[in-house]
Amino acid sequence: QLLESLGGKAAEDLEVKKYGHRMGGDEFSFLFDNPEKAKEKMGQLKESFSKLKIPSLAEEGLDPNIDIGSASLGEAADVFKELLKSPKVRERISSDKIFKEFSTIWGMLADKRSLIEKAKTRIPILMDKYSLGFDVDGKIIDQEKVEQYNYLIKYLGKGGYEISKEEVAELIKNSGGDSEKRDELVKSFIITKERGKLKVDDLEYDNLRNWVIAKELGVIDKLEISELKTVL
Repeated sequence: QLLESLGGKAAEDLEVKKYGHRMGGDEFSFLFDNPEKAKEKMGQLKESFSKLKIPSLAEEGLDPNIDIGSASLGEAADVFKELLKSPKVRERISSDKIFKEFSTIWGMLADKRSLIEKAKTRIPILMDKYSLGFDVDGKIIDQEKVEQYNYLIKYLGKGGYEISKEEVAELIKNSGGDSEKRDELVKSFIITKERGKLKVDDLEYDNLRNWVIAKELGVIDKLEISELKTVL
């Protein structure tokens, strides 16, 4: 239902339809000639899609949502140039297809942004649903809502860095009901999880690329690729 509805909504805008294609599974990509247009068109698509009524989601009090990640050619070039500071990487890329690797980096930037945006959306939803079934100390206050939470986290948890019940409770307790503080805590949680994926003792190309992408997206602050020195 979601994929069919998304395809229909995307096709309503002739420009979006022209520059979009399905990549496989539930992923679509759209290519625009400037970031302002991309932001405008994807914002409109996201808004119109969220207004659709999908029975299975409505039953759980949820609206349809698209997680969007964008990346510019310039950002991909920045990652590429940073990687080329490493002699090991220069040797690897010289024997590989350069444009293919550049394209891969470009896609990875957008994909990672999409993952981060997904978590920023899903974790607050899980926090709200948790609060309906549990108090701040984890005591059950509504068994039916607890069962709904346990059902939803099977589907929403994957897009929320597999956040645990204890981690959800801690975010709720530390936010104190303040939505701005909640958003800051969720962002910090996401950055911590992303940093945890990076391997300090792995100097293989794929890991080096992950570090540079993390730097480009603001997950880490500083990176000397040649020796993998970081300031987190």
